[in-house]
Amino acid sequence: MALPAIRRHGFDPVYDRMDRATLIALCHDRAMPGLGSRPENMTRRELIDAILDSESSPAPGPTDDYPLRRPHQWVPTARLSELTGQRVLWRFAQATLGTLRALERADTTALPDDRFPLRAGDLVLTAVNTSPALLLGIDQVVQDEAETTALEHLATFSNPLSLTQLEARTGNRLPRATQLLAMPDSNRLLAAVTDALATPAPIFLTAGDCAAGASKGSYRTLLTLALLQSGTQEEPMCQVCERYNPSRLEAHLDRPGTEDLHLEIQDHIDDTVVLCSDCHAMAHNPTVQQLGGFTRPACPDCGAPNPMQIIWGEPAIAFDEDVVLAGCVMSSGPTPRWQCRECEARYWVESARHAPEQMF
Repeated sequence: MALPAIRRHGFDPVYDRMDRATLIALCHDRAMPGLGSRPENMTRRELIDAILDSESSPAPGPTDDYPLRRPHQWVPTARLSELTGQRVLWRFAQATLGTLRALERADTTALPDDRFPLRAGDLVLTAVNTSPALLLGIDQVVQDEAETTALEHLATFSNPLSLTQLEARTGNRLPRATQLLAMPDSNRLLAAVTDALATPAPIFLTAGDCAAGASKGSYRTLLTLALLQSGTQEEPMCQVCERYNPSRLEAHLDRPGTEDLHLEIQDHIDDTVVLCSDCHAMAHNPTVQQLGGFTRPACPDCGAPNPMQIIWGEPAIAFDEDVVLAGCVMSSGPTPRWQCRECEARYWVESARHAPEQMF
């Protein structure tokens, strides 16, 4: 098992410690031929590859504005500007996968909070408690002919909108709890959101050390945005083993040795790999037991790797958690040897001398 390829030249002790602005300045100063796109549209790892391809010494130059790279997203800014005067429910939620899935799928049939009665035309802005805190989506309350109230999803902000930057644009501190906003504050907030979408500003972040099981706010932020920017309507899964287990997904920074870099947030997201907790542990400190587990036959029902071994009988010795004690009563037919950790299916593998292994 291997993580996705990182870059052609591996890690460079000089260029991997430069920020995006410096790398783009190097590309412009050298007028490097053969670039497939403008440097401003390239990811940080693509910039480093291009510079190493040029085989020239560093000669960074200044840039007037920080060269942001933001993935394309369609947001109806014209419509947002027309919503001035509507009541706004400010929803401040935890950065859970449920919140992300509701935004990604526009799953808004239920109103978000019974404590705040809403009427047709009201807006719901959803922010999450990451580090930094982010605004992720906007919905509007609608009512059908049967007077059934629901939400219409207007936009998901997969490109980061920092609450700190919105506060700087409005001159007001945004609440860190769910509440209805007063009319002048809500109008200023909508204007600030529209302005931030038109003229985004860089958000700098020091992610810190990447480790299996990391629950720091910065890593929840990267996981949140990496999932939103994936653009998939399917269930999110580990990018290595492709297992779906929402409670065990973690952000892995695929950039060893440079964890203390203070980079623009999109550069961190570009280097983020979404892994389950098992694959994340394997990426950092794989044990012989873990490596052996991933060589076992995958589950024929759900495809999950690393099954547990089934031991029949009542052995006197103690076993670790990688073993399932199945007892003494065995069913007729082939004896299962493996049990899936995800769906708990039991299976065995039949090997033919001149044929590949088959699962039953």
